[in-house]
Amino acid sequence: MDFSRLVIREAENAFGKPITISPRASMPGLLAYTYQARGIWTVRVVDLVLQDGEKMTSRTLELDLRISELPVIPLQGDQISVIADDQFLPFGAVYGQAINLQVDDVRLDSGGACKCILKRVM
Repeated sequence: MDFSRLVIREAENAFGKPITISPRASMPGLLAYTYQARGIWTVRVVDLVLQDGEKMTSRTLELDLRISELPVIPLQGDQISVIADDQFLPFGAVYGQAINLQVDDVRLDSGGACKCILKRVM
């Protein structure tokens, strides 16, 4: 079964949002090069219990991309830009504002997708 075509492509058709990728790490010889892509955003909320028993809440931005739609798999250090929507408001963004993010980690799966863990670049 072609999971990438049958599932991931259809999910991106329904839920994908446009992004711009600057492949500074994955294509280092092309520093001015950018390309358009799309991905599905997830904001993961993690509650941590610190050593003294206090709680800390952390939010993590994750972006799922269909590998076959990309010229190269993103690497740690690549830059991703997106226009803020309601998912970014908890991060202090203004609706419609350009948000710059950096790939902090990339996790490949066996179904033809990769998950980019992102951090905001101010």
